[in-house]
Amino acid sequence: MRYFSKSRNCGIPLSTGASGKNTASPRLIAGKGLERVLYIAMLSLMVALFTSALAWSMLWLLRLVTNIAFTGEASFSVTRPDRHQLGVWVIGIPVAGALLVLVMERLSLAVTRYTVMSNPLQQNHSKRFLRVLRQFPSLISIGTGAPLGPEGPAMDAGTGIGKWLGAVFQISAPETVVLCIAGSTAGVAFVFGAPVAAVILAAEIWMVEFSLLSGVSVLLAALAGATCRQMWWSGASFIDMPVVAEPAWIDLIFYTIVGIAIGVVAGLIVRAETFVSTLFTKLPLKTYWWPVIGAIGIGVIGYFEPATFGPGYQQLRTILNGNVTFHLLIVLTVFNFYRG
Repeated sequence: MRYFSKSRNCGIPLSTGASGKNTASPRLIAGKGLERVLYIAMLSLMVALFTSALAWSMLWLLRLVTNIAFTGEASFSVTRPDRHQLGVWVIGIPVAGALLVLVMERLSLAVTRYTVMSNPLQQNHSKRFLRVLRQFPSLISIGTGAPLGPEGPAMDAGTGIGKWLGAVFQISAPETVVLCIAGSTAGVAFVFGAPVAAVILAAEIWMVEFSLLSGVSVLLAALAGATCRQMWWSGASFIDMPVVAEPAWIDLIFYTIVGIAIGVVAGLIVRAETFVSTLFTKLPLKTYWWPVIGAIGIGVIGYFEPATFGPGYQQLRTILNGNVTFHLLIVLTVFNFYRG
């Protein structure tokens, strides 16, 4: 029985990339090969469990790194970097983290080169394994004040696990892509405890089209990630939302105007980041020194405004609960823009 076809009418397109002339990659035929669907779904569940376990360890490691960096204690307790007592020395925390990550990346590159030279047949397996381990330096960056969140490393680790299991079980390239999407979805579901949002994110960004195989696999991975969070991490919601009154029709007009304004500002921010990236290319330094230069800016801004350290989830919770102040708006707009 054939499970793949080059026909364009074999699934529900979810993005413009699913149509057009570039349709060389095979697509899943929706509704055919139920036993294959169940097989890939079970592999997706396995990927989700591995990703959730890795995300669980990442969150604990992030707590440890944050405590060591900003309190000097080897503790797994919850701490807030904006309440540090380091004074001007806090500027060196992001710089030290960037230097440590630089050393780890260079060592990882050396190990990869040695593995390829000594045993070329193990090249692909080594790259997949190192991709998973490469997320731990990212946690060091986050724990030392970088403006990132743990969902990024969790998603990337899920992708690496999906590729690794795809190679172990020797499945086809399209099925391996499904495992990678399932791993990323499970990472988001575990970190935020939001399986529905994780599925929507997967459908919006990663899934080219919806088919029976991809739909079942991604849904199962999202449920597994959220369930593992409830069992292993916390049963509480990531952000506690207050009771919101039902909006009137006139409010929808205001929401539309705000959405358009935010879209324009987001476009300007993207253009500004592109301009800054262009400026970095003109520096007389190797590319691996760029994060260290950026860490200096993070440390200086964090010294004047400690609330800019870390992912900023606390500020997000404050806004969603309606406690918006002028100072908080300045932190989230001006300082966070320059820090990013």
